[in-house]
Amino acid sequence: GTGTVAIRDSFNISGLADSGTGAYTPAYSNTMSNAVYCATGCADAPSAAVGVVHIPQTADSNKTAGQCMIGCTNVSGSSTDMSQYSYLVQGDLA
Repeated sequence: GTGTVAIRDSFNISGLADSGTGAYTPAYSNTMSNAVYCATGCADAPSAAVGVVHIPQTADSNKTAGQCMIGCTNVSGSSTDMSQYSYLVQGDLA
């Protein structure tokens, strides 16, 4: 999350876009059958900060069959980069 982002380990993730402070968009190698799947995540904080991971649902970040943005905010509600994110998607592949 901090510095240059990179995928450390993956299953069905073909790439990762840095979408802004505390926001990343993983792209799927194989698309899901539709956009009705469960995407969840967690983050490791770089210090005593507590991160809340969420799936932003704005006009430019809606979940699609091929990708889903993940974001992180601190307890004050400000977007923040964390040192490491974990991301899980559950659903049917196309």
